Amino acid sequence: MLSYICILVFCFAAVRCDVPTNCSYPEVVGKWTFYIGQSNFTTGYQCPLEGKVDPVEKIHLELMFPDKVMDSDGSIGTWTMVYNQGFDVSIKGRRFFAFLQYKEIVKDVIVSICNVTFTGWVRDELNTQQPVFPVQNWGCYYGVKDQGPAQRKVHVRPSRSHFLESQRYGDKSDYVQRLNNHQLTWRAAAYPRFENMTISDMIQLAGGRKNVPNVRPSEITPEMREMVKDLPESFDWRNKEGQSYVTPIRNQGSCGSCYSFGSMGALEAGVAIATNGRIKPVFSPQYIVSCSNYSQGCDGGFPYLIAGKFAQDYGAILEQEYPYIGKDASCPQDFIPSVHVSAYGYVGGFYGGCNEALMRMALHKVGPLVIGFNVTNEFFQYKSGIYTQPEMLEDDPGYNPFEVTNHAVLLVGYGVEDGMKYWTVKNSWGTEWGEEGYFRIRRGTDELAIETMAVWAVPYVGH
Repeated sequence: MLSYICILVFCFAAVRCDVPTNCSYPEVVGKWTFYIGQSNFTTGYQCPLEGKVDPVEKIHLELMFPDKVMDSDGSIGTWTMVYNQGFDVSIKGRRFFAFLQYKEIVKDVIVSICNVTFTGWVRDELNTQQPVFPVQNWGCYYGVKDQGPAQRKVHVRPSRSHFLESQRYGDKSDYVQRLNNHQLTWRAAAYPRFENMTISDMIQLAGGRKNVPNVRPSEITPEMREMVKDLPESFDWRNKEGQSYVTPIRNQGSCGSCYSFGSMGALEAGVAIATNGRIKPVFSPQYIVSCSNYSQGCDGGFPYLIAGKFAQDYGAILEQEYPYIGKDASCPQDFIPSVHVSAYGYVGGFYGGCNEALMRMALHKVGPLVIGFNVTNEFFQYKSGIYTQPEMLEDDPGYNPFEVTNHAVLLVGYGVEDGMKYWTVKNSWGTEWGEEGYFRIRRGTDELAIETMAVWAVPYVGH
């Protein structure tokens, strides 16, 4: 069995955070004041988004380009945007995370307020060299940007009740034939199980409703090219020196829980790697769907907050303790975490720092990575080969005209075939989809934005 530094029994209220905030880096960078309440509570202390904070301390910080933060004493720490929804700050032995504010002025019309946070969480920073769980001294805080006018912008959130979303996805056989006539690097197939699903179901399958900003990979510098020049041409955690460190393919169903499957897959592989394959656990995605206060259950979530923050703050539990049911459900009262994460982050060090070279380095050094990418109608029909996004076809049926969906998956390897570089990726749509549940996608071209937001996490395995 794994040996753990501590065993914690804890209880959550089922806090659901449907956060449609859409804030960008330039709107957040600058000087902030954090108002901090009493901070001596244990893991599981609740900080409701609009909860009241009675400040006992305030600190002044400047969030600087690209990832440094400095306080009024000149101390330096690090920070990152968490997608377009909030930010994470580490300075002077403390960790701060909060979502940025929004208001729904009329149904589905959202005003993002990018200079004020909701109530967020503060706690001690974990000592990654000698981690002790649970992390201590929790409290609540909120942040207000000091300078400039209020940063507000309006967008419309797609409505779940829109009549098109209730329509059947339907038979795509004719479309599949046209796809197969159109391109050469991959083959499409019609999947009967998709035919009776609604468009709303397909949106959930592809990650749920999230407004994800367009972020380009960072530049690959000459130094980075030098660092990766000796890496092997191909690599796969499913067959490293004859052993697989990757757990079997699973099926998320019509719940938008891909972020949970990808995140748990990274932790599963991390434990297997740390124990040289002696222990190959399967962790519970349902625990994340039902219990995480950093995500939105079956309406989606983000791997940085799950494989990283949630797994460090609250841990992961084994599948048999809370088997997957594929729908939103209340969080049971008590769980004993099986593993925590000792370190995590975005590949590249911050949101926006990722690129193909750094992903390959992290894949070798850490293990499988949780990645996000934009799902298109064509991608649903993938069966085999190296996926490249085709040009728009005439009369493209399009499953969702209103928004881009961002799907979380597990990157397990890379290679080259007939001169084309590719990534090998574990999906959560069952073994009958794709290449026995996996897909390959062109590497080095940021296909479907797959090289922009990779997340790594290191589970702590006691001795």
